[in-house]
Amino acid sequence: MRAQHRAEGPIRRFDHNKHEWGFGKFLSLDTLNEYLANDTLVLGAEVFVIVSTGRKECVSILKNPDGATTRTWKIPKFSALDDNPRFSQAYTVDERKWKLRLYPMGTAAGKGEFLALHLMLVDVLDPAPKRAVFAEFDLLLVDQKRHSNSFKRQYSKWFSAQCYVLGHRKFISLTDLYQSDVVGDTLIIELQFLSVSAVRLLNC
Repeated sequence: MRAQHRAEGPIRRFDHNKHEWGFGKFLSLDTLNEYLANDTLVLGAEVFVIVSTGRKECVSILKNPDGATTRTWKIPKFSALDDNPRFSQAYTVDERKWKLRLYPMGTAAGKGEFLALHLMLVDVLDPAPKRAVFAEFDLLLVDQKRHSNSFKRQYSKWFSAQCYVLGHRKFISLTDLYQSDVVGDTLIIELQFLSVSAVRLLNC
């Protein structure tokens, strides 16, 4: 019975970039004759296959994801609103859903003196956890008499399930707000996404 030589290697990944694995020093030539029978060498391989079900992800930043679309939120009878927050409709950008949140009379340290305005990533908790997403955007309070005088703030952030709101508790003072931005008791807010992150799944 001929001798047997066994070598076990670590788990290796085969793909289109790497399709060959082995041993540079599998067997010494000095002992090769011990494994020959009738000048014949028999080789065998025992392979255990681990099937991968995972996927690679490609993250990129999309500029002007809406094609420079401006989202407009009109809030009538603004002076009659109470302290409770108001929410805009949901805006879908690259398959993610966002809402604006407004505290007409402010909140926390700015309550009674400042308007509070934030952007929220609303689908981050539905129902399975989702990955973080980057967004750069403008929030604008429209000056209805002269649009070029509108009040604007720009923000950028990675949103996640732990931190899914961005804006300002003291977005603008209520005094300044009523001087130019509220006409006919209607407040107009504009939202424009400048860039967002996008994830594409690739087969491994």
